Amino acid sequence: DRYKKEFYKNVTSSDIKRYMNSIKRKEVDGEIVEIGDEIRAARWSSLNTFFNFLKANNYIEDNPLENTKRPKAKVEHVVTYLTEEEIDAMLKKVKEEATPMFINRDLCIISIGLTTGLRVSAICNINVNDIDFNANRIKVVEKGNKTRYIKFGEKTKKQIESCIKDREKYFSDADTDALFVSRNGNRISTSMVGVLITKYTEGITNKHITPHKL
Repeated sequence: DRYKKEFYKNVTSSDIKRYMNSIKRKEVDGEIVEIGDEIRAARWSSLNTFFNFLKANNYIEDNPLENTKRPKAKVEHVVTYLTEEEIDAMLKKVKEEATPMFINRDLCIISIGLTTGLRVSAICNINVNDIDFNANRIKVVEKGNKTRYIKFGEKTKKQIESCIKDREKYFSDADTDALFVSRNGNRISTSMVGVLITKYTEGITNKHITPHKL
């Protein structure tokens, strides 16, 4: 065999460190190129998994990678967000373009999305009786049926109150306790909120804004 049997028993942390240093660069078409940290991190993780397996099955007593560090993968995440000016332009567009019965509803959806960070599904599932105006909080049910209470400020409170007034005015006979209802009186859908956000951000920014971006 090319490799000595049970070679892994003789591998030390120094061997691992030398190996990790040796793969920082490689030759490609006669040129030396740098190897990304994410690739080196993946190599380290593979070795760690292998030696943990050997240790767990009593082939070795210690994992030589325990005394080494996994390379940090430097991955830059580009975050898409709305500037204050873009938010103001979006809210202005709602007031100018929304049907009167839905102006406060749409402003309220956007306000809650911006100020609480709730997922769009949680926003759509808010009921009128989930709003506690005395404590300025909303009861929401998140993933895994976890109930949380989300605080809101005075500006959002006024917007919610205006939304509820319009809901009582235009949809008093709606057969749902949903805070946000559609034109036919049903609970608004997440896809409809997506359509609204696209509509109100169109022309004010080149960014692709979704409810999640709020």
